[in-house]
Amino acid sequence: MSVSPSGSVFWLAPAYFVSSCSVDISKFPFDTQTCEIVISTWMFSTSTIKLNNVYDVIDIERLEQNGEYDIIQTYARIDIDPYFSFTLEYLVFGIELRRKYSYYLINIVLPVFFMQLLGLVVFAVPTDSGEKLSFALTLLLSLTVMMTLVAEKIPTTSLQIPTLSLYMLGGTIISSLELIMTVYILHLKHYRKDKDKMSRNMKTIANFLAFLVCMKRNKISSKTESLSKSAKNSHLVVVEEVTKEDITEKTPSESKDEDNIEQCPYTYEDLAVMMDRFSIILFGFLSFTFTFVMLFMIL
Repeated sequence: MSVSPSGSVFWLAPAYFVSSCSVDISKFPFDTQTCEIVISTWMFSTSTIKLNNVYDVIDIERLEQNGEYDIIQTYARIDIDPYFSFTLEYLVFGIELRRKYSYYLINIVLPVFFMQLLGLVVFAVPTDSGEKLSFALTLLLSLTVMMTLVAEKIPTTSLQIPTLSLYMLGGTIISSLELIMTVYILHLKHYRKDKDKMSRNMKTIANFLAFLVCMKRNKISSKTESLSKSAKNSHLVVVEEVTKEDITEKTPSESKDEDNIEQCPYTYEDLAVMMDRFSIILFGFLSFTFTFVMLFMIL
């Protein structure tokens, strides 16, 4: 201690303080944390000990650079708390920290975003190549592994759910829906190859999808064209029989074939192509919208 003639006592006591503070990781890894260190005299009021802060900020000239956080600002203040017949003072030192997000942006956020874009490429792969389903499954497994890596980097707490975890979960759900859609498209591709006649409900769906993806009706499989030719020939035979034998009625099978030709301008293979084009539009809209919503929540 250093005692001056005026009675002032100066005591420079080196000390090593370890403090902890609660963190809000809802915007991880773009979060900002504020930690405070509170020093008070629990047993002495202001009439006995008077606390005073010499500076309004913390001196950080000798602070070593940290690889995870940047210090935005610091402050020091005196808080007063009236307690029954006496008053307590608190000396508060605060530090506002911002996490450095470049590591997480390069190694986690951008790879997940590009994986979601690759999910759209699944529907551009030809169904006859045999790699359509395996490609979609590989992307889903990659996102699952990425979620495991992210879980190791995020602080363990249940008070807040990080936005990055929600983004990863949403990407996994979208990838799972893409996988389900891929299986359904493959099912349509190989459905009823012996009979390309489409039911009334499927016909309505096909017409609606054809309008959305701007697919013309002239894209009909050769099997339907051959059916049309056979029905036309049968119609000619009926006309010849009418002129020769004066028969005015057609057989039920011939009428059924003509009705199917008029009501089925598309085949299931055509419907599979429509579903591929529609899925690119649908999941592209979902991926970009979900990404922008997550960015809005963070910023």
